[in-house]
Amino acid sequence: MTKAVIRVSFLTLIGAFIITSCYSENYEDLYGPRDPECDSVLTTYTAGIRPWIDAECVDCHNSGASSGGLDLSTYQDVFDNANVVLDRIKREPNDPKMMPLGQPKLPRCTIQGFEKWIAAGKPEN
Repeated sequence: MTKAVIRVSFLTLIGAFIITSCYSENYEDLYGPRDPECDSVLTTYTAGIRPWIDAECVDCHNSGASSGGLDLSTYQDVFDNANVVLDRIKREPNDPKMMPLGQPKLPRCTIQGFEKWIAAGKPEN
């Protein structure tokens, strides 16, 4: 009788293991459809953040012409002011504080990449 109980317990454990190990998490089921546009967003500072900061911000926000008292010409400047920059780039175009001033709103993927960089601790990579 004891051997039968041990066998049943063993088979139950094996069955439970097999059933739970077959569970699969599908990204789309968990988070909704992927955005193919943003799948390859570069969230590194050198390859993903610095290029658009240079293209969209540094003309007005540099050491020689720090519009609004904001200089974004170095990594440390961007690191220190990341939350201010994020606030400004997330604003709607009709908001006078939306940046870049007088330009269309930055692409959603650029903003998401910046948010991910901040969430990752703003690494200098």
